[in-house]
Amino acid sequence: MTNFRFQEDIYIAEFYKYIDETYNKHYARSESKEGLQTFELISKDRLRGLHFALGSILKYGDRALLKNQTRSDLLKIAHYAILSLYCYDKREMEKNIAGPDQQQQFKTSENS
Repeated sequence: MTNFRFQEDIYIAEFYKYIDETYNKHYARSESKEGLQTFELISKDRLRGLHFALGSILKYGDRALLKNQTRSDLLKIAHYAILSLYCYDKREMEKNIAGPDQQQQFKTSENS
């Protein structure tokens, strides 16, 4: 077993619980169906999702010490970091399986 020097195992367990609880929040579920998180719509375009998640990291990082929600904001930053990885990895996977025409579209959207 790994000897975590900074109690990472404890923070990872807390972080997992935090993410799990976000799926029960009012914006993630509706009475009629599973519900749709806003990020699902934003991240359909992987680059837009990546930009949104990175922007959210900056937003919550900037305000973390200004409000009395520092711990909550730090958990949100970690969550958006995971969402950033998701969008980045999905985009890379899509680029790798795309045909030549689609690969050109990826290059064009990266330069805009």
